[in-house]
Amino acid sequence: MVGQNGYAAATLDGLLERASTDRETFAELFGSLEDCLIAAYDAIVDDAARHVIAAQREGRDARERLKLGVGALLDYCAEHPDETRLCFVEALHAGPRARARRDLAMREFARLLRIHRAAEANGSEPDIVPDVIVGGVYEVIYSRVAADRIDELPELLPQLVQGGLLALVRSA
Repeated sequence: MVGQNGYAAATLDGLLERASTDRETFAELFGSLEDCLIAAYDAIVDDAARHVIAAQREGRDARERLKLGVGALLDYCAEHPDETRLCFVEALHAGPRARARRDLAMREFARLLRIHRAAEANGSEPDIVPDVIVGGVYEVIYSRVAADRIDELPELLPQLVQGGLLALVRSA
């Protein structure tokens, strides 16, 4: 519902009707629309992370793992347009708790990249590269989602790679 119509258009009555539930049950589970959005957000991010982690396991080095992980995320987003809209656009409009959850998710995806880089890093500079990568990929996805061009996401992987995304990751 939020992924299709936007958070601003979401109403408790509409959600209850779509979920075929009553106010009492909803209140027991969530308490508010924001709580419901956050629960949905967390479930979507967990599912997307499982796809990214599974894809990264196939990589031989940090570059390949990054390419496979970003490719898995782009594919996941294209295959789940309503969920992608909820996470990349609507969560920004749902209040400070939802935005904080988005920030946490971005830090977690950056942490996944740091784990892979740690084994291959040979310098001592601050490791902000994962934050740069996650922020850049987030913005690319956000801009396509906001423009209703989610279906283009998988096609962007070669451009992200060619544009220097993988150059940010040192080779082993």
